[in-house]
Amino acid sequence: MTQAANDSAIIKLLQRGDHATWRMLAEQWSGELYNLAWAAVYQAPLAQNLVNNVWATAIRTINSVDQRLGLRLWLFTLTCHVLLDYWRDYGHQPQSNSLIRELQRLPEAMHLAVLLHLRHNLTAAMIGEILGRTQRATEQLLQQGLQRLNHQLAAVEGLYETNQAAASGSD
Repeated sequence: MTQAANDSAIIKLLQRGDHATWRMLAEQWSGELYNLAWAAVYQAPLAQNLVNNVWATAIRTINSVDQRLGLRLWLFTLTCHVLLDYWRDYGHQPQSNSLIRELQRLPEAMHLAVLLHLRHNLTAAMIGEILGRTQRATEQLLQQGLQRLNHQLAAVEGLYETNQAAASGSD
């Protein structure tokens, strides 16, 4: 059975309210959804609450799922929408780690695209499906995001090196 056929069969069971299938799906995917949420917010309890919201959204919207996405992309799409809603309501919470802080400075869609690409190895086409963008637009978004992240980190490292040199010179 192909993955698409398997996903379609699982979606039909979920749409019928099969509790065992919902449990199986949660056991299979909660860890990966948590990893995405945690990589976006860097707070364990918040990430878990966001994943709980993803599951609530999944249950509420299962009858309108776009089956061509398959389960993986559908669940990542729901997770990204929950994250975007959270950021719109509460904003980004800055972190002390420079890489995390610089990643969070990217615009929301760019932040998610870079996370999905780097942490979950999704292609631009898959990320485009999740974010509702064309593959070309997503490729540009990823390229710009990676370039901005690289420039931001280079600037932070340059500032760090300048501060270290100044501190060494004052000894």
